[in-house]
Amino acid sequence: MPFDGTPYENTWELDPTRCLKIPAMARFVCPDREVRIAGGREMHLRSLQGPALHVANSIFLGDYLTSEGRAAETDLELIRDNGFVVLGSEEHDARVAAGQSHDPAIRRRGAGTDVAANA
Repeated sequence: MPFDGTPYENTWELDPTRCLKIPAMARFVCPDREVRIAGGREMHLRSLQGPALHVANSIFLGDYLTSEGRAAETDLELIRDNGFVVLGSEEHDARVAAGQSHDPAIRRRGAGTDVAANA
């Protein structure tokens, strides 16, 4: 992020498409690793935050270590609008109770299993 007083204060090398390609490539190269989207996503991804959720495992809510983020409710709305459910939320717990959810930590196919990813 181009903060004042840093070597990058007057540079702007990222656009939303390039910012989406970065986590997509990380997912492609390391499919069994956590991909998280954090500080700067509002500024860099802009309207592509929704598609980025489909690439990442998680996003950080609220403020970051060195920058301000969006209101948590705005991010939770983004998550819901893109068809995801927050683990530990009332909606998630209701789905688990109804037998409609599974533990995402348990990999059922793909890297680290005997079943092909597209099985």
